[in-house]
Amino acid sequence: MNAALVKSFALVALIAAAGSQNALADIPSTVPTAPCSQENDSDLYTVTQRTREGTVAWTYQCVAYESGSDWQLILRCDDYGCVAY
Repeated sequence: MNAALVKSFALVALIAAAGSQNALADIPSTVPTAPCSQENDSDLYTVTQRTREGTVAWTYQCVAYESGSDWQLILRCDDYGCVAY
């Protein structure tokens, strides 16, 4: 019985690992290359990739703070629709 239980846990762990790798594949490999600064505050930058499932586009917005600036993900679109962040 212990061997069957261990095999079940191993199978669940394997499935979870495969699912997390698919989630990692969803992260864009290219981030905005343009600098984000006070001069281009609110500018948008879109990264598009072809995946096995279709085309995915991530849209970033430059957000300038008093202490600096950074690109923030605001929209992710694929062949099934878009999700705003």
